[in-house]
Amino acid sequence: MSKETIRGIEVDGFLFLDKELAEKARREKEGIRYMKGRTNMGKPQLVLKVYDNIIEQDLCQTPVGVGYLRELQDYLTTSPVVPKERIQPIPVEKIIRKEFVPSREAEGKKPSGTLWVSLAGNIVLLLMVAAMFVITLSSHHPTILDYKEKLLDEYASWEQELDQRERTLQQKERELGIEP
Repeated sequence: MSKETIRGIEVDGFLFLDKELAEKARREKEGIRYMKGRTNMGKPQLVLKVYDNIIEQDLCQTPVGVGYLRELQDYLTTSPVVPKERIQPIPVEKIIRKEFVPSREAEGKKPSGTLWVSLAGNIVLLLMVAAMFVITLSSHHPTILDYKEKLLDEYASWEQELDQRERTLQQKERELGIEP
């Protein structure tokens, strides 16, 4: 039985954030229940065959399945009938790589539609940021970063222009003989 919580989906005591992986774990749990009902645990040689088949066919690909393999392995190691060297180790790295790292086959495939949408969205955002930098650097209007400096420069140029006009007016008044 799986139970969805705020933190994720719980299956057999494991918390999954990925719904697909949780569903795979739920199916493994059902398969394990079936196997337990069909396997005679009183015959270690039969349990060893089941254990070997599960590993060879990659039937356990989630922590739920690995936990079941570990139970079988523990049972087999305590059995005096089964030689210890005959018990395969659980291929955890193979399971992890298969589930969480893209396989060589997947590398050659085209990216999925959501990947293309994400890639296109990222490119558009990158172009927008670049455009904003170009606009900012080429703009003659003050920005928030240099607003005070540009404003002071503009007032200083106005003051110089007004002083120049005042001097021109004073010179014209002198030429015309007008006293202020």
